[in-house]
Amino acid sequence: RVPKITEDNQFIKDEIIKRTEEMLKLEEVKLSDLVDFSDVLMQKFDSVKILDENLVLVKDSKWIKCKIKSDKDFVSKIIQKEFMHNELKLEDKKISLSELKSCPAIEFEKQKALKDYIDDLVFALYFNIRLSEIGFEFADKIKEECKKSKFNW
Repeated sequence: RVPKITEDNQFIKDEIIKRTEEMLKLEEVKLSDLVDFSDVLMQKFDSVKILDENLVLVKDSKWIKCKIKSDKDFVSKIIQKEFMHNELKLEDKKISLSELKSCPAIEFEKQKALKDYIDDLVFALYFNIRLSEIGFEFADKIKEECKKSKFNW
């Protein structure tokens, strides 16, 4: 059955829509959103690594430092996942700048946390659970309210 939306629970529906949009936007983030590639003119590289607060592109003996704009640890995880380990040396294949820029940078942990939060909001909406506070920062409290429900198995 579809839950009946009233003025008492409209705010839950609005929050579900808002957080679903936020979760979907996480899929659009690319490495170029997290790293400044603006000074890079070269198109192919031998290796890539993380050094201090920079993503370093290596071609022959030349190093090009690209400032990591945000979340160095997350950028490091992306590089490790997509390029095997922190410094990838390829025999036959070069790393292209376009490949680096367009590399997906999806925060799966954040996406999962948002999905769990949305699931709890949907549960609260369907089973008419009163929520005094709403927002991602109250996700644990909302989950506890849902667990108290007689409909929770």
